[in-house]
Amino acid sequence: MSSGIPTPNEIFGSAPTDAELGKVKEAAEQANARFTELESAGANTVKEAEAERSKLQTALDAANTEIERLRTELEQQKATPPEQGDLVSPPHGE
Repeated sequence: MSSGIPTPNEIFGSAPTDAELGKVKEAAEQANARFTELESAGANTVKEAEAERSKLQTALDAANTEIERLRTELEQQKATPPEQGDLVSPPHGE
């Protein structure tokens, strides 16, 4: 019964030599190192993106707080009529 995985004899046409096994082992180690490097780079990219998102969210929160402060200030100005002291004419005849 075949497992679907070729044997070394099927790959190399005969039993592999020590030199061939060494080359395969070196290639596998390089592939694993590259995989680890890419995996780490991906993790760093995710961390950088999350940090940038956090900075943007903080800036957005600050902007929203300022908008609310200004809105409240504007509503208070609308609710409080301007002082009439100098704007009202004295009654005629006084």
